This record gives sequence, structure tokens and C-alpha cells, in this order.
Amino acid sequence: MYPHPAFLVETKRYPDTIVPNVNDLQKDVQQVLDGMRHLVEAASDLKWHLSDGCLPLVYRSILRRQFESLDVIANLVASGSGCAAPPLIRSSCEELIWVRYLTGIARADAEQLAVCVARDELLASLKAQDGYAGHATSRFVHFSVAELLRRVWGREGDVSIRSTRFRDYWGSFALYWGLRLFLGSTIELCKQPDIPTDGEMDEAEMILAAVKRVGEYGQVPIITAEELAWPT
Repeated sequence: MYPHPAFLVETKRYPDTIVPNVNDLQKDVQQVLDGMRHLVEAASDLKWHLSDGCLPLVYRSILRRQFESLDVIANLVASGSGCAAPPLIRSSCEELIWVRYLTGIARADAEQLAVCVARDELLASLKAQDGYAGHATSRFVHFSVAELLRRVWGREGDVSIRSTRFRDYWGSFALYWGLRLFLGSTIELCKQPDIPTDGEMDEAEMILAAVKRVGEYGQVPIITAEELAWPT
């Protein structure tokens, strides 16, 4: 069986500074990804029939999408482009909420709800086919003044607008919360018969050790002291 780590229930918090150790954090997250790759690959191919319903495909797709998203985040941070990573965890947050709900109700009800939601989304997309392009991207990005102002540094008179100011913070934020959401979803999904969890896993100790180190880095804050110093 694959391990179900109790991940970051109690963690220390970063001090009121831009988050440090982003390179170490990236390496540990990448180690977790490498160790869990076999699980995700095993869940990505299956024999499926219409009578099996929609849920097996939904659950496995969530596992696959979150794994790939976190892998992209890790690569972005490794290349010094962590400022582009945070939008990639939005879907993971919503997916974890849905996973916990769907796995907490009767299987038949969860199946019917998943099908209804899929049909409703298809209908909405068809209606918006010739409309504003924002419909297609709204699930990833939203207009945010506070988020835009994170790029502005300096004092009254002279300011500098650069994404590099918060690059390490954005990278750490996406790595920490992306991993936490991915593991949270994985734990819930592995309780279901739709995800294969049998087999050897030599990397279990490595994964748990890496997860523990991520927890020791501390919970990456949603807002920093630097932002609260904005003049009013």
C-alpha cells in the first residue's frame, strides 16, 4: 500500500519576511513527485466501460492533473520563474473540496452529480463559444489589484515594478500549497476503489522524509508583512 502521510497539520510559520529556502523546498517537492510518479502512472491507464460510470475517470484525472501541475510548478521554480506558478494551484484547491464532498456521499449520488456538473459546464461553454475569451480563462486567473501591487516596490517618489520582487515567495507559495493540496487529494482518492494502491513502493521512506522537511520549512503565508506596509 502507498503511504498516507499526515501532512503539515501543525507546522511552524515563516517570519515576517519574504520566504527563504525556496531552492531547498523545490528539491524536496521534486523528491516527493519522483517517488509518487509510479502511483500516478499506474492510475493513468485503465480498462473502462460506460457501465463503470464517470467517477473513476474523474478521480484519476484529478490525481493526474494535480501531479502534472505540481511538476510544472517545481520546474518553474527551478528555472527561476516561480512568479508564474501560483495560478496553477487554484484548480487543485477546488478539486480537493470536490473530492472530499463526492467521496463523502453515496456513490450513486456522486456519480449523478459529476455527470450533471459536466453537462452543465459543456452547455455553459457552448453558450460562451462566441463570447468573451475570459470565460475560457476565468478558472485560472482573476483580476486582483492586491496581487498586481505585489510587483510594486519602493517609496513615494520612486518605485520599481518587477515580478522578481516576489519571485521566491510566489515559488514557495505554489510549491508548499501545491504539494499540500496534491497530497490531500491523493489521500482521499486512495481510499476509493478507483485508484490502484497495491504494489511495492521502495520510495515510501524517501517521500515521507521529504514531506517532513517541507513541513519543517513552515506554512507559507498568504499575505506578507511587506504588503501590509503599503501606504494609506
